Amino acid sequence: MSTIIFGDGDLSFSSIFLKGKRPGSLTSTVFLSKDQLIATYGPEIKERVAALEANEVDVMYSVDVTLLPDTLSSQKFDLIIFNFPHSGGKSKINENRKLLIDMFQSFSGIASGEIHVTLLPGQGGTPADGGRCRAKGNTWQVRDAAAQAGFILIRIDKFDTSTYNLTGYRGSQKNFRCQTGLIHVLIHRPLQSVQLD
Repeated sequence: MSTIIFGDGDLSFSSIFLKGKRPGSLTSTVFLSKDQLIATYGPEIKERVAALEANEVDVMYSVDVTLLPDTLSSQKFDLIIFNFPHSGGKSKINENRKLLIDMFQSFSGIASGEIHVTLLPGQGGTPADGGRCRAKGNTWQVRDAAAQAGFILIRIDKFDTSTYNLTGYRGSQKNFRCQTGLIHVLIHRPLQSVQLD
């Protein structure tokens, strides 16, 4: 089974995922360059990278999930994971919708199995948002974004934080409330063309 994790800021999720001893290959990506990663998270990130690479994890830097590099566009992955994607800044719902749309378009060329996109309650725009449910126009509309690239939502799971301790956004140690995260599980189902007589 081939797995790719996108946007794993400090590579902490990849490290936990690897400990789960899942079979197959693992590719971990970060948005920052290697130098930016070290400048942001300090020299201890080098140890984390070394540990991942020692376990044959392919760590890729400067990966924009909306513009996948050629090295990825020729591969297929059984599992694609992106936890808490965000365009940056607050109250930029349209930008986050566009991020999801572009992200799913990129995924359509590399997905051969499930896609797991973790969002906070209220962001996805599904009934699973529960008490955090907002008006559809005030959400990221994950189902609609996915459908534009031929993906359908098949279930929503709770994000398991029992073994994952998020260390903060970009090394800031600022608390991030991932405990309530919802994993939107999607599969690729391209629209079938219909011949009209």
